[in-house]
Amino acid sequence: MATKITREVIESALHCRYKGHLKLAGEQGNPSDYDQLMRESCERARQAAIAKVVVQHKENEVLWGPAVAPAVLRRGVSLLLDAVVEDEEFCVCFDVLQRVAGSSRFGDFHYIPVLFHGAEKPTRKLKALLELLGLVLGRVQGRQPGWGVLIYGRSGAVKRFRLKPNAQQTRRAMEAIKELQEAEAPPI
Repeated sequence: MATKITREVIESALHCRYKGHLKLAGEQGNPSDYDQLMRESCERARQAAIAKVVVQHKENEVLWGPAVAPAVLRRGVSLLLDAVVEDEEFCVCFDVLQRVAGSSRFGDFHYIPVLFHGAEKPTRKLKALLELLGLVLGRVQGRQPGWGVLIYGRSGAVKRFRLKPNAQQTRRAMEAIKELQEAEAPPI
């Protein structure tokens, strides 16, 4: 399997290794009514969160849907919405990359991941997802983000998490996903 690891694969593998394997294999399946309901809930929360985040910035400080190449990051735009980070192994779409102070290979700033989710309360899996997204982002910008932001639920509550993308648990989770990518047979 030479398929790139996407955000959908990472999310699926956090819930179930077998589901992560199926996503890497390109399997789609038929979503259940519950899955459809959750997707709709997440999309409503996402739209509300985007409106909440964008209103805090000027129009020229927000860039929508860029492929995050080094040239884009060097521009130092405050918010990158629906930003896609791609390299040899990954093709991950971030809800938002937010510029913060602190040096990186692009200057005296770097980016942190911001995740939108429809869940009514933060969970360990959402924090783990933020840490894995931070790990991918760190590869691109040459600096691991120290924290990430989760905007969740119908009310658009905001929670800031300290990220430990270099922690052993996060590294093991990423290695397990990469093993799924290389495996021919599904996990047992």
